[in-house]
Amino acid sequence: MPLTDLERELLDFAGTWWKYAGAQDQEIRDRFGLSATNYWQKVNALLDRPEALAYAPVTVKRLKRLRAERQAARSVRRLLDCSTDVSGLPIAASTIATTQPAHVQLVRSATRSTAFRFVILRT
Repeated sequence: MPLTDLERELLDFAGTWWKYAGAQDQEIRDRFGLSATNYWQKVNALLDRPEALAYAPVTVKRLKRLRAERQAARSVRRLLDCSTDVSGLPIAASTIATTQPAHVQLVRSATRSTAFRFVILRT
C-alpha cells in the first residue's frame, strides 16, 4: 500500500528535525495537530514499511539505527537493574557496582547494522 500524503510529510519532517532545534514539539503540534509522542509513534510505525524506505532511505535508515541503539541501551539498563545473586534473587545495580564492578560493552554486530550483543566484564 503506497504512503499517504500525511505519511510522506511525517517522514519529511523527521528528516529535517535539525531545523527546529528547540521548538520541534511546537512545530509538530502546529503542522500535524499531534503531540510529539503521537508523532514519533506514527513515524516509528512507518520505519518498518518498505514503502517508507523507498521514499526516504536516508531518513529511515538513520531513524532505524537510532531506534536500535536506544533499544540496546534499554536492554543494558534492564540487565544491570535485574541482575541476580547466586541464590537467584534479584539484586540492585548498586549492589553489583559495590561488590563486583561490572563494565558493560555494547558491540555492534559485524553482520547486521541493527544487531548488538552485550559483553559484561567483571573485574
